[in-house]
Amino acid sequence: MSSLVQEKVQQAIQILNEKNLDCWLTFVRETPAGGDPVLPLIYGHDLTWQSALIITNRGDTFAIVGNYDAETARLTGAYENVIPYQHSLRRSLLHTLERVYPAKIAVNYSKNDVQADGLSHGLYQLLLDYFTATPWEQRLVSAESIIGALRGRKIPAEVARVRSAVETTRKIFDRTFEHIHPGITEAQIHQYMVNLMEEFEVEAAWELQNCPIVNIGPESPVGHVGPTMIQLQRGQLVHIDFGVRQDVSRRARGLVVTRDFAAWQLWTSVCYLSNSRPRGETPSAFSRLPSYFRLLSSDF
Repeated sequence: MSSLVQEKVQQAIQILNEKNLDCWLTFVRETPAGGDPVLPLIYGHDLTWQSALIITNRGDTFAIVGNYDAETARLTGAYENVIPYQHSLRRSLLHTLERVYPAKIAVNYSKNDVQADGLSHGLYQLLLDYFTATPWEQRLVSAESIIGALRGRKIPAEVARVRSAVETTRKIFDRTFEHIHPGITEAQIHQYMVNLMEEFEVEAAWELQNCPIVNIGPESPVGHVGPTMIQLQRGQLVHIDFGVRQDVSRRARGLVVTRDFAAWQLWTSVCYLSNSRPRGETPSAFSRLPSYFRLLSSDF
């Protein structure tokens, strides 16, 4: 059975053909210190020495990696050609590009999408040094369209992870709604949800200090800020901005973040109004909101 990484690499080949691009080059180093955001999808592990992952529209796949990373690259099953080196990546990289001879080389920079902007400026400069006296510098283009499609088109394994994360998020919200009462503080709501994340063995979707963001009433600070000691009074609104990462490991990060859907914002806002449901036409819409996450899950 193929892995998520193997399936995403094959998907990338299809996308390259759709985008009329010959070759996609992901160039990284010392990824534990801050790797390319796309690496979990097309490799699933850290890389230490300078490394080049090359995927072509003809279906050729290359992993040019340091000698001590070579076996892990082979074990991914995603790269047909694993090329280890001991001293310098340059020679193997140029030889591989000569073999592929692409008209365009997509690399990971973008003005618009942080997820497609994983190539650091220093590595870009290094790549240009390697390309001295070659035609490759003039053939570099952005991989933004490739990465956008790769991240946006969920394969079944990714859909299953998203559904699982949505369901966990719903359960945490349900437990939180049952727990909230007049007199509780923003900080207490935050801590309660942090405890539930530990119970469900999931991680916060962003910085734990601000996940969830909890706002009670008109005096609560607006924005990406931690909870305060403001207490909930009857008749006040409660807003919760929250999401989880589920099935996450250092070696294979699950792209499963759910946060702040508008319907759940409305639900958290109205459910503590004077300890009763809204008047007028609101109850009809209100009664449909609890099924929002279940409906969302079934639509993936």
